[in-house]
Amino acid sequence: MPKKIILQKIILVASFIFFTGFQMAQAGLVINEIMYDLDGADIDWVEVYNSGEADADLTALKLLISNSTSNHGIVKDSGSEVLHAGDYGVIVVTSQISSFLSRWSNVTNIFTSSFSLPNETAQVEINAGDKNVPIDSVTYNSSQGAVGDGQSLQLIDGSWIASTPTPGSVNVFIANNTDDATDDDDTANGDDNNADGSDGDTDDTSDDNETTNTGTNSARSSTSKSASSKKAPEPAFKAKILANTLAFTGQPHGVQVNISSSSNENVDLGRAFWNFGDGSSLEQKDNFEKLYHTYDYPGDYVVFLEYYQSKFSQTPEATSKIVIKVVPTTVVISKVGDVKDFFVELTNQASFDMDVSNWIINANGKIFILPKNSVIISKKPMTISGKTTGFSYGDQSNLKLFSATGELVFDYSASRSARSGAIARVSTGASSRAVASPEISLPMSEEGISASDLEVLVVESGATKDNSGGSYLPMISSLIFIGASASAVYFLRQKRTLSKPGDDFKILDE
Repeated sequence: MPKKIILQKIILVASFIFFTGFQMAQAGLVINEIMYDLDGADIDWVEVYNSGEADADLTALKLLISNSTSNHGIVKDSGSEVLHAGDYGVIVVTSQISSFLSRWSNVTNIFTSSFSLPNETAQVEINAGDKNVPIDSVTYNSSQGAVGDGQSLQLIDGSWIASTPTPGSVNVFIANNTDDATDDDDTANGDDNNADGSDGDTDDTSDDNETTNTGTNSARSSTSKSASSKKAPEPAFKAKILANTLAFTGQPHGVQVNISSSSNENVDLGRAFWNFGDGSSLEQKDNFEKLYHTYDYPGDYVVFLEYYQSKFSQTPEATSKIVIKVVPTTVVISKVGDVKDFFVELTNQASFDMDVSNWIINANGKIFILPKNSVIISKKPMTISGKTTGFSYGDQSNLKLFSATGELVFDYSASRSARSGAIARVSTGASSRAVASPEISLPMSEEGISASDLEVLVVESGATKDNSGGSYLPMISSLIFIGASASAVYFLRQKRTLSKPGDDFKILDE
């Protein structure tokens, strides 16, 4: 077979494998949540979830909306452009990103694109560039809900349901007796929060729809009329959970509830029952100060709160819930300095910025506490000078990092031992024995140890005694002897040559 034909077949097979693999990697992407008609604001967004096992680069895909023929490009705004298994990505209209962040500031992977979502119906599609081959496609309709009431359409158990928005987190639906849910994840027991006057903007919008919407908006107008005709009394109390929706394993996560009356006055009396979503619960009585909860494992946890006005009440006067995303804590002591400049470098290996306020670095009885508002950027190091910490060369032998609660986060000496190993094999005649190598403090660096540093180390190690009273001199002497022997053997081999015909003859000049 001609080489040209073989080469063509190889290229064809390789191309098929590449593009098939690319399509398989994107096959796990699912359109998971749609915000197409937010109350009192125009903030459209689409959430994508990676349900597969392979990583998927969202910026390599396109977003297609049926109200346009354009295949819209997707650009990373923050977080990671690659969605790993189980990750969420939220695609926001480029011109509305500021408004989005003002409402949902803790979403991890945010993308932007130039699109718009109609308030009536549309088809939303993500593809790899070919409009005729969608990776996932969803058609929504205003009859499904989430019409100007602060809710979004969410894919829950295979069905699209209107519920409180959870961009960047697992979709959650909590059944209640209300037709609508208020913004900010708040609900009041037994009341219709959208029609009860708790959100003035929403009420105004409903009234406008009732009096001005005609034609194609008649369905929405009749819905508004129906809602206004069954307005319930304003709830006596409203509850709202105040917390960051991103937490780290093993680190205390602060949450607080705000209880307010119908006149928007803060309420401090009563009971607040917390369910943290991981099997833990807590009750506060007549004291709603900020409290802290620690999650031991990564995941998405639903935090649910119930407020009771009286200790004898069996039915809560108000409820609220949020979803907390918990990710692993991965801050390490990545590098330390040398005898001339002993710095300590901390690296945040997570995909999120990490607050390390009041964390503790401990070494040989010396303690340094990181000040408040200390933040390490995702995938970036923080280098702390020895002039700031008060640490010096030699402290690396017992260098540890603790969280603000005293939990050990990273042990530098233990990690170094794991890298270098603690056992050395020494050959003795025909047999060998395992000998524990003495611990010598080495300045760790990515570039290795310079000749000058090695000289200093030899001097220091030669002057250091172990617990048995012996010195390192015999070991160093053995190394020098072995090196000299190897050099001698190499020299002798270079001198040995094979005799060639004519070597015994000498040419004399005439």
